[in-house]
Amino acid sequence: MRTRFTIFAALTVPLIIAAPAAAHAPLDFTEDATSVACEAVTSEAGTVRLTASVSSPSGPAGFLLFWAAPTDPAFAPPTLVSLGMDASVEADGSLVATYDMFIPGDLGITAGEPVFVGTAELTTKLSPIGPAQVIDEITRNGNSQFRIQGTSQALAVVGSLTIPIGGTFELAGCMGEREVLAFFATQPDADVSTIDRTRVECFWVTDDGFVALEAQADEDDVFAQVLVIDGSGAYFGLGVPSLSPDGIDAIVALDSAGSAEISADFTSFERIKFKDKSENHWVMVTLNLLSVDGTISIDTPGGQQAIAMDDASCLADSRKVISLTTTPGR
Repeated sequence: MRTRFTIFAALTVPLIIAAPAAAHAPLDFTEDATSVACEAVTSEAGTVRLTASVSSPSGPAGFLLFWAAPTDPAFAPPTLVSLGMDASVEADGSLVATYDMFIPGDLGITAGEPVFVGTAELTTKLSPIGPAQVIDEITRNGNSQFRIQGTSQALAVVGSLTIPIGGTFELAGCMGEREVLAFFATQPDADVSTIDRTRVECFWVTDDGFVALEAQADEDDVFAQVLVIDGSGAYFGLGVPSLSPDGIDAIVALDSAGSAEISADFTSFERIKFKDKSENHWVMVTLNLLSVDGTISIDTPGGQQAIAMDDASCLADSRKVISLTTTPGR
């Protein structure tokens, strides 16, 4: 393992030197956004669904839909839709908005042109619910980094909405939120990413059905899933294995009606290394094909069975990939 990594790293040095690491200034800005969302507010006149938000860098956004009674929103198109809106946050932190309301027209809902019927007005008063949630998230991919820091405050919403031909709705069941977030992202001329993954897939035909196994481990996810079909039924399970280029060990529960115990050793029998280059992309891959030697033991209401894990039934490999994409003049 150590020798393979050393050789691989040495071969990638020319790629990493081929382009500067970060020649452009990073993105760095702060967003202050207040939003209101109402999934379903009802009155004798009908049902409304709306969103409204105001963001410091991007301005107002949102929509309003109205279904006149007795129309059911689950099965019928809206009676009125908004085709344009404006919104602002008042000095006390509350949010107000207006919506230009139309009979839908030729939006794929009814025939003809949309017909303007008037302006809907939203007035809200917002107040904090509990403490603000602190947000501090970092995402890295190779030499790229993205970070979000700030707070998210849940808000209680009271207020009203007046709609042409729909009258006034008192807001109930609505959700509000204020987020103040600082964003930071690097903009390298050369994006370097890596993949280090081990994977095994097996399939067996049994006397009364079949068994399938799939397992994978990399920097993003580790899982093992088993599907068993036998004379007593079908059973599926998902678990977290110990999986590496040396082997796999796992116990996976099957739909609360059984289990699968997996244990196998891996041995590398062939190593493949290749690289590819295009105008602005380099990739180098080291692929180790793995021989499998072990057992999967199945226990279901249909009985117990131990099945050999070998090269006739399983395919396994470990791979290490380094890719570099240059974006001159970004």
